[in-house]
Amino acid sequence: MQLKGIREHPSYHGLMTGADAELKLQEQGGNCYLTRYSETRQEYSLTVVRNGVFGHFDLIITVSGEYNIYEIDGSEMQSKDIFSLLKYYKNTQN
Repeated sequence: MQLKGIREHPSYHGLMTGADAELKLQEQGGNCYLTRYSETRQEYSLTVVRNGVFGHFDLIITVSGEYNIYEIDGSEMQSKDIFSLLKYYKNTQN
């Protein structure tokens, strides 16, 4: 499913595996993130690194139109739009 405007966002890096996303973030150093289209899962993902620990999250649109990030352990965070979600991660990455 297309997330409106995600491809135009500066954090978007196109089709990429999780491993390639981790390498890209290691090059940047510090706490940072990128969005991508997952090569393996065939959906949009957010990859973050904080204190050297990587996380990969699926970006999913719910029926209500809100964006969700689902973690592997099942916890979730909701945001009204993808840009608010990315702003949240940018502002909390330190």
